[in-house]
Amino acid sequence: IVAPEHRERVRAKFERIMQGEENPPYELIAQTPDGRKIIVEVKSRPIFENGKVMGLLGVSRDITAQKQNEAHLRLLAKSGIVVAASKNYTETLDQIARLVVSSLADWCVIHVFDSTGLLQPKAITHFDPAKERLLRQMHVDFPYQKDDKSGSARVAKTGESILVNGITDKLLATTVEDPVQFELVKSVGTAAVMCVPLTISGRTLGAMSLVRGEKGKDYDE
Repeated sequence: IVAPEHRERVRAKFERIMQGEENPPYELIAQTPDGRKIIVEVKSRPIFENGKVMGLLGVSRDITAQKQNEAHLRLLAKSGIVVAASKNYTETLDQIARLVVSSLADWCVIHVFDSTGLLQPKAITHFDPAKERLLRQMHVDFPYQKDDKSGSARVAKTGESILVNGITDKLLATTVEDPVQFELVKSVGTAAVMCVPLTISGRTLGAMSLVRGEKGKDYDE
């Protein structure tokens, strides 16, 4: 199903074809039966019979994963530029977190080991300023402990990424036991999480968590 914001555009493309014109490939947002929004590439051309347009031939394909991979590559390129240009460590991490939120996540937190081996949040960003304030307060009220073994702590300690899609309240409750913290995590939006190790020159310095708050917007494996 074509998303409402693209229907007028598709109608115009259809009218052009029925007038005998060919359309170059174009992209649009479509909605699947389960409510997910995907990016689709459409190729179409008119079918002629005795010089008259009798219909059209169209082919569409889901290019969502391709677009997400392109976004990843653009982000990595931008991150490299940011790291190279900045001499301020904390400022650099904050800029990277904001790059992530501008393209891949609703919110992002970057944790780094301090001199005692404890994970500290060095960058906290949410696309919603009000929810960003909640996130910052949550990390003050519920800091990581040295014996934590889940989430960013697990990724930072093992160097292995974590990807969890389709997060439900029941699943969230298995990792966030404190009821106050649980409600805070819910309120900022937590539907899909990708946590990756922050590694420089083969050394793991911490972990970066990318989170999407809207159900159905999963991360690719």
